[in-house]
Amino acid sequence: MNNLLFHTFNKKVTLLILLYFSLFCSNDILFGQKAYVSGSVTDKKNGMELIGVNIKYSDSQGTVSDIFGKYKLELEAGTYTLNCSYVGYEPYKSSITLNAGNDETLNIIMTPISQNLKQVVVTAGKFEQELSEITVSMEVLSPENIENINPFNMEDVINQVPGVTINKKQANIRGGSGFSYGAGSRVMVLVDGLPMLSADAGDIKWNMLPMENAEQIEVVKGASSAMYGASALDGVINIRTTPPRLKPKTKIMFNYGMYGDPKRDEIKHWEESPMFGRLQLLHARRIKDLNLVVSTDLFHDQGYLDRVVNTRGKIFSKIEHQPKSIPGLKYGISTTYLLDTGGVFFFWANADSGAYMPSGGDVTHGIYKRLAIDPYISYYNSDRNTRHSFMNRFFQTDNHNINNPDQDALSMLAYSEYQFQKSWEMMEDYRVTFTTGAVNTYSKVKSKLYDDHAGSSNAFYAQVDHKINKVNFSFGTRLEGHQVDTLKREWVPIFRSGLNIQLAEATFLRSSIGQGFRYPSVAERYIKTNQNGVDILPNPDLNPEQGWSSEIGVKQGYQFGEMMGYFDVAGYISQYKEMIEFSFQPPLSFIASNEENSRVLGIELTTTGKTKFNDIGLQYMIGYNFITPLRLDYDPNNESLLNADSIDVKGETIVLRDLKYLKYRNRHTAKVNIQMDYKKVKFGFQYRYRSYMENCDFYLLGLVPGYPNYFANLLYQSSGISEFDANITYSIHENMKVGIFVKNIFNKEYNMGDTRIKR
Repeated sequence: MNNLLFHTFNKKVTLLILLYFSLFCSNDILFGQKAYVSGSVTDKKNGMELIGVNIKYSDSQGTVSDIFGKYKLELEAGTYTLNCSYVGYEPYKSSITLNAGNDETLNIIMTPISQNLKQVVVTAGKFEQELSEITVSMEVLSPENIENINPFNMEDVINQVPGVTINKKQANIRGGSGFSYGAGSRVMVLVDGLPMLSADAGDIKWNMLPMENAEQIEVVKGASSAMYGASALDGVINIRTTPPRLKPKTKIMFNYGMYGDPKRDEIKHWEESPMFGRLQLLHARRIKDLNLVVSTDLFHDQGYLDRVVNTRGKIFSKIEHQPKSIPGLKYGISTTYLLDTGGVFFFWANADSGAYMPSGGDVTHGIYKRLAIDPYISYYNSDRNTRHSFMNRFFQTDNHNINNPDQDALSMLAYSEYQFQKSWEMMEDYRVTFTTGAVNTYSKVKSKLYDDHAGSSNAFYAQVDHKINKVNFSFGTRLEGHQVDTLKREWVPIFRSGLNIQLAEATFLRSSIGQGFRYPSVAERYIKTNQNGVDILPNPDLNPEQGWSSEIGVKQGYQFGEMMGYFDVAGYISQYKEMIEFSFQPPLSFIASNEENSRVLGIELTTTGKTKFNDIGLQYMIGYNFITPLRLDYDPNNESLLNADSIDVKGETIVLRDLKYLKYRNRHTAKVNIQMDYKKVKFGFQYRYRSYMENCDFYLLGLVPGYPNYFANLLYQSSGISEFDANITYSIHENMKVGIFVKNIFNKEYNMGDTRIKR
């Protein structure tokens, strides 16, 4: 009986267990068996993988694409609508039906928004933002902007930007800088977010910049020291290099040209026209989880200046690993090496037959070597929306003066930065991005020109960017300390804030205020040399420059049929304390000194856009900038013009200088860049205008015989300098085109202290 009961109970338990598993399995099969959808997310225009794309199947659930542009969703069987969004791209929507147990593939192709307001930039806040959302003035140049002008160097490229001028290799944003050849820059230049200023002179090595490998150039106008430290007193130029994509890219560019004869026969010193030529190569590709980029730039220029010949060669390489076993991790190293040989002179013989010849017949010849090595590692966690980055740059410059080895200089700069960034997206139009980091630099200079010096700096920074619906607010701060040799370390706190409000669908009001500073370079403090009989003296007691800038602006997008773009107007003020300028000291010498407290007031108007008329396409970038650069320490009772400042030209008195203005500033500048294409043909036109400088160092001008009279005649004829360039290119097929470029069509002589032609 007991056995019968036991067997009966055992059968019931077994039946219950079987029934439970049957129900569980059938429920899983009928109602809960999982299905999967996965794929890649790429850019429709160039095939580049897109990182961090939001992919949602409900209002609050979904995923983001990883560092390889891949995604995967695990879902219940059923029909879903995937909604994808990404900064600078049109929304993407696709429906997909998933059957139980299936693994479906859906590759998502995002279409870039063609409106200029939707351009994606990173320099303003060190993370991706739409151009319309940032709180400062910024201009963006694309590779097409570079190719369309066939530039000699990166200086020619940056000179396209409204409100920016390059004067003797000095970058000047909105009148913040004048002329201080080879010593100090008030504009921070970055390559892929890392500084590219030398340790000795603190200046920009333009030939080192990757013109052949530039993906996008972003120019921030206004004090940016809170995020980028010393030397970002007036703004930032960030050059972002080309990344490899799914489809390998190879570019070969060759050009060859000549200088035309000047209008004045007496200044022509050649029998055959000087020639110049360039070869640029670029190859970028992805091999499994390796990214490879290599490029080279070879250039030779016989030059229009007497015995000033320049030859240079540069090579760039980058290798990056993105291991699939650790999603979000990437690390790599890039290297740039430049060998540059050439000549230079500082004063021309006279304003007549010697305009292209050196004073005293002296041309300084040199060999210049540059090396940059940049190891880095970063990790992006898509689940937590955090990013850790550790970036480094070793930058060495080696200058050898063939004429005078006592002016040789070797400088080394080691730069390290750790950065942490986290974003919170609570809802569709509510986002907070927090960025913080620490920077350490060490520099060493070995030179008879400056003596031997060592320096270091440390900095800590943080910034919060907060978007609530149509309002963007940012606040940043930085603490930076700098020391040279045994001098006391100088700590400087810096703050900035900005606000951007979307007033209408395509109307954005912005305002910002920020502090800036710059430490004197080793060259400014310690240089001791002689150029053409003029002594350049040291001043070890120089103080750091400090300043602030503020602006209010409106960016208005527009679209009329096929025409779309934006119009921008900004009013700004910049004020500087203890500005460093090279000043004349009798009997015949120059020295850097903290001689100027100044204020620059200005207004800037720009418009950028494109349109199409049937088969004719048109792109344009037009800008005008007006500044009033005032010397706050100017006292008309103690300063007066010299008799030689007034020169009679055909019965009219021409005054060469106005002492209330800062030296070497152009009060009016205007730039026009137009590109028109018709089928396989493209026409380009560029126009640049700058008014004559209204103040300069008269003693410097007096070193050039005949120059004051020459300059007075220029002022009599016009109020400024107008330059016109033009080009035409023809596409032989999709991947090949040829072109003719003409610079300075009307053969104008221009520039303070140097009459130049480029034709």
